[in-house]
Amino acid sequence: MSLTDGLLAHLVSFALVTARLGGLFMFAPLLSGPAVPVRVRAMLAVMVSLAVYPGLMEGGVARAEPLSLFGVAPVLAAEALIGAAIGLLASIPLVAVQTGGHVMGYQMGLGIASVYNPEMDTQSDAVGELVFYLAVAAFLSMGGMEQMFAALVGSFASLPPGAASMQPGALDLATGLAASGFELALRVAAPVTGIIMLLMLAMGFIMKTMPQINVLSVGFAIKIVVGLIVLGLALRVLDTVVRDELSDGLGLVVRWALGRG
Repeated sequence: MSLTDGLLAHLVSFALVTARLGGLFMFAPLLSGPAVPVRVRAMLAVMVSLAVYPGLMEGGVARAEPLSLFGVAPVLAAEALIGAAIGLLASIPLVAVQTGGHVMGYQMGLGIASVYNPEMDTQSDAVGELVFYLAVAAFLSMGGMEQMFAALVGSFASLPPGAASMQPGALDLATGLAASGFELALRVAAPVTGIIMLLMLAMGFIMKTMPQINVLSVGFAIKIVVGLIVLGLALRVLDTVVRDELSDGLGLVVRWALGRG
C-alpha cells in the first residue's frame, strides 16, 4: 500500500474526529466568542485532531471502514453536535454568573452603563462584566479548559467516531444544568438584590415621613455605593459558590461524555 492509499484510508476517521473537536471549539467557553476568529478555531481543531488521532488509532477507537459521500454527511453532523453539546453544557455556569451580575447591575441602577462583551457578543453592564470575568478566572484556575478537552477525548472511548448517535441522558443533563444555572444566577445576585430591597423600603419610609427631602436623587447614588460595598464584601463567598458550581457542572459533563452519567 502506497503512502497516499494509507492516508486516504484514515481520511474519514480523521474527519470524524475533527468534526467532534470542531463542535467543541465553536461552542466552548473562551473559544466561541468573536474574539477568536473562525479560521483560528478551525486550525486549532485540526491541530488538536492531529495530536489526538494517533492515540485513538492505537487504542482501536477510531473508525476504519469507509463511508459513502452521502453517508458521511449526517455522521459528521452528529459528531459536531456531540462536541457542541459538551461546550454548551460547560458554558452554562458562566452564563448564569453573568446573568446574576446583570441583575445586580440593574438593581443598582447601572443598567444604562452597558458595555460590549466580545466574548459573549452581547451588551452587558459593568457589574455583569466584573462577575463574569471573575467566573472566567475561576474557570481557568480550576482547570476548566483541560477538563473540557479531557472529557471530549475520553468520549471517543464510550462513543466511538461514526456512531452517529448522542449519549443517552443528554436532554436530562442539559435541563438539570439549566435549572442549576438559574439557581446560581439568583444566588449570585441575592446579596446585592436583598440589600437594595431593604434600602428601597427605608427610602420609602423616609419619603413618606419627610417629603421635603428629595430621596430619589439621593437614593440613586446611595444604591450604587451600597451595592458596590455589599458586592465587595460578598466576593469571597461568591468565589466559593461559583467554584463549587463550576466544578459540579464540569464533573457532570465529564461523566456524561465518558458514558458514566
